Amino acid sequence: MDTDAGDARVPTQERGTRRVEAILDAAAELVTELGVEGVTAQALADRAATSKGSLYHFFPDVSAVLRALGERHLGEIEAIVLRIEQDEQIPWRQLSADDVVALMLAPLDYLERNCDLLALVRAPNILPRPSRSMQPMLSFVEFILEARFPLMPEARRAARAATIVAVIDGVVGTATRGCSAGAPDMRRDLEELLVLYLAGID
Repeated sequence: MDTDAGDARVPTQERGTRRVEAILDAAAELVTELGVEGVTAQALADRAATSKGSLYHFFPDVSAVLRALGERHLGEIEAIVLRIEQDEQIPWRQLSADDVVALMLAPLDYLERNCDLLALVRAPNILPRPSRSMQPMLSFVEFILEARFPLMPEARRAARAATIVAVIDGVVGTATRGCSAGAPDMRRDLEELLVLYLAGID
């Protein structure tokens, strides 16, 4: 994999935008199949049905493609979280614990559908450090707990959110490493654990 740093060029025409999306789609497929280190400029060009010259027109190197792919994923996850946080129709205090957990794990649903993102998160120097941490998930869980339990003391809410995120991080890190076959069972167990935990708070 190329390792030189550089920024992607933003396309100014629709055709360029389609070409960039095709390159990122190709990168996602290759990362899933070969891992981050298996992605080369030639493989990207071949998979995206374009030339290396066209690839380098938009991206200075393969690392820039992977960073752009990671940023696209993170943007999608941020949009999922934002839609939930801004949805004033969600009756957080009336929902069942099962429904709360389903909303809480919405970012995980996206992660499980995009195995390449897991590889990008684990690879050094691809995503910025804050994105590699669980801080965004921690903030999301704290939001949910505040909406669900508005009278809960802030320190207690922060501790419970940290506990929930630690459980999520541990299970996801084990179950989805390489999108393993055991992941669905562990995901169900994770849901059951979180439902029981929230029910205990209720």
